[in-house]
Amino acid sequence: MALDRAHASDHPDDASAVRAAGLRWTPQRQLILQTLRQAGGRHLSADDVWSAVSKQYASLNRSTVYRVLETLTGIGLVRQTRLGGDTVHFELEGNAHHHLVCLGCGRIEEIAGKEVAPLGRRLLENHGFRVGSNPLTIEGLCADCHGSVGPGQ
Repeated sequence: MALDRAHASDHPDDASAVRAAGLRWTPQRQLILQTLRQAGGRHLSADDVWSAVSKQYASLNRSTVYRVLETLTGIGLVRQTRLGGDTVHFELEGNAHHHLVCLGCGRIEEIAGKEVAPLGRRLLENHGFRVGSNPLTIEGLCADCHGSVGPGQ
């Protein structure tokens, strides 16, 4: 597999993090991280990642993509998120945020972690429950869909 070496040096911390976890910095790991970076904030399923990387690396099979995504999640470079439904989505770790998922149109809006922080404090105060670092997904209706449903529905 020949990767574009210009992209290989864009994020040297990726290689360092992989090596610090005792793993090899492989072309497959590099390409999958590169694909997630190029997603521009979109949340990709494992199949989305496989579809994108297989265009550059035709011999990379789907199960390898799943294993690499699990490995990268395990070492903290990638985050798994469930955005409603059964499909797991992947994104790069780093920008703490949560998700509002519209059940009407499927729109996903990211909200900053600080918007949810007061809820975490109240849960700790009222229930002694400390919220973990996993992203929160809140399902409901966006402003456009809520307006089309009508009052009281």
